[in-house]
Amino acid sequence: MKPSKFTIELDIDGSKYLYNSLSNAYAKIDEDHYETYLKIKNNDTDYDEKMSIDLYNGGFVINDNEDEIGYMNFFEKVMRYGSSSLGLTIAPTLQCNFRCKYCYEIHENSFMSDDVHKLLIEFVTKNISRYKNISVSWYGGEPLLAYHTIINLSKELIKIAEENNVEYNSNMVSNGYLLTKEKAKTLKEVAKLRNVQITLDGIKEIHDRNRPLIDGQGTFDVILQNIKDISGILNISLRINISKENFAELFKLIDLLKKEELLKKVHIYIAPVYSMENTESSKIQYMCLSKSDFADIEIKFLKYLLEKKIDIGNFYPFSRLVVCGAVSSSSFVIDPEGYLYKCWNFIGNKKYSIGSLKSGIDTKNKEFLKWVNWEIPVKCINCNLLPICQSGCASETFYNDECTARKYNIMQILQLFKKYRDLSANTKGDMH
Repeated sequence: MKPSKFTIELDIDGSKYLYNSLSNAYAKIDEDHYETYLKIKNNDTDYDEKMSIDLYNGGFVINDNEDEIGYMNFFEKVMRYGSSSLGLTIAPTLQCNFRCKYCYEIHENSFMSDDVHKLLIEFVTKNISRYKNISVSWYGGEPLLAYHTIINLSKELIKIAEENNVEYNSNMVSNGYLLTKEKAKTLKEVAKLRNVQITLDGIKEIHDRNRPLIDGQGTFDVILQNIKDISGILNISLRINISKENFAELFKLIDLLKKEELLKKVHIYIAPVYSMENTESSKIQYMCLSKSDFADIEIKFLKYLLEKKIDIGNFYPFSRLVVCGAVSSSSFVIDPEGYLYKCWNFIGNKKYSIGSLKSGIDTKNKEFLKWVNWEIPVKCINCNLLPICQSGCASETFYNDECTARKYNIMQILQLFKKYRDLSANTKGDMH
């Protein structure tokens, strides 16, 4: 036997723990099992066989003839090229009612026409028999500016799915300003919408500065009220974009959300503001935190939630076999004019198009081939976090080689997870 290259050793309060990023196992091990692990790690064949089997079952050690990287590559290719799910990110408009400080999009004043609507339905009808489920993500611009298009398209897409015995689900990325209680109910009942991502960038003063309306007016109060109104209707992922300009005020927003009793109703997480090459956001590099700085803030964020006895949800670092849908052969982004893309970061920039609903997918197009032939960077192959990271954002690997934040805080994350589990067990559901 040999140790798995994805096993991480921890010492927490004098006890030994092992975590494996491929098997997802995380266990406290006694002295005898740890001694067996060390012997295997040091190529000492005189170890307890029963204990080695326990370690093997957790994925902490593997057989000598096993190839973990080959195993991952095989299943990654199965998921990418043999997927039974059709993933569509649909932007019925690229126009937006906001003018966020760090946005990477060009907000063309275009809305999906009846002709493009028809072509989209034809595209799905032609391809649906190859899949067992279809997942639609409504995107923009601000998708709710084209609310009626979403409703009408959803009705037709759901009908196609039902006629072909295909499972249908949908989600949305919205700024939340137009997402009233009435719209949320209709989207849930008619469009089968279950999940929506909404962003608040801090307390009112900071959010309104970063995410104003086109005319400069603030948006915080309306969004907060909408979140209160729809929290019992849709599952809400509340995203907080973190930059050099707002991270110091993060905890004030947490306190406000707790006061409003929203932390029991929404899933809250933080994400870094980042500057992306060849997009509008390339001009905001001055706002962006380094990955290591963001990693530190994420730990402080999680610790603060723990100290306040706020239910964090599942922040356990699970493995994933595919980095994102952009590298899959069955995932597409569709703009209002019917152009197709692989990654939503480049939507609307036609030089990154891989075809259109009218002409079809250009499989010889270098942009298409760049994504479907994407491979994990060589520098990542021997990293013990590869299964949970998969090199991070595929788009970023084309332009820089900086590691994700998880590289810098995995040990603290695992320690916090143990503390969180212990706290949850002791409080017996008394988390807020």
